[in-house]
Amino acid sequence: MEDTLDQEGKRESSRLLARVFGYMAIGLAITGLSSFLIAYAFAQWIYKDNSAAASNTYMILMMVSGILLLIDTIVMMVVLRQGKHSLWIPYILYTLIMGFFLSSFLLVGVPFEMFGEAFGITALTFLIMFFIGYFSPANLNWLAMIALGLLFSFLFIGSFFGIAFLITRNWEAYWTYDLICCIAVSVFVLIIVAVDGYRIKAASRQGVVTNNYALYMAFTMYTDFISIFIRVLYFLMLAKSRN
Repeated sequence: MEDTLDQEGKRESSRLLARVFGYMAIGLAITGLSSFLIAYAFAQWIYKDNSAAASNTYMILMMVSGILLLIDTIVMMVVLRQGKHSLWIPYILYTLIMGFFLSSFLLVGVPFEMFGEAFGITALTFLIMFFIGYFSPANLNWLAMIALGLLFSFLFIGSFFGIAFLITRNWEAYWTYDLICCIAVSVFVLIIVAVDGYRIKAASRQGVVTNNYALYMAFTMYTDFISIFIRVLYFLMLAKSRN
């Protein structure tokens, strides 16, 4: 009897993992495709028609999109809590809007090879941290609080370099501040990925997980992945500019 329950729990865990990673992959595919199409459309407009109008339109849409991302995140939380409607529409909208944001990297001339390199590094580190959390026998929820404390500590230390830049206009101080903040956020997100892995395992042990909750877990992992990807891409761009 215990063996049967254990096998059923493992099957449910495998099904949940497949759903979450599948939904996450759909989101990443939508973001990648939309970012390419948007960048291509605006590049054609900028170089062939009216560069000033296109640039101004793009900047306005970037600001509007930032607000929409925040609103969409709140909507997803409300829909999840109410449990009356599917999260698919707000999830897809979020991935489309994020694609608009990432299109800016293509517009400034980041090569596709660098995108591929950043994606590979991100995928590898993401999977390592996720499965560390997933297969951890210990409760990792406490790590989230420690990660948050470390994040604020690093940001506090980095703020001194930010203040130094404002006073002296020393660009080395600015780059140091920027680098500390970027590393701090990256470490924080990687720890959260491990915690998310543990939480998915814990959720699968509680029984059948609703599709909305699986979508929400995919959404949190998607945002973690994008956050890591952007910072890896930034580090690669920084390394290239220093060479």
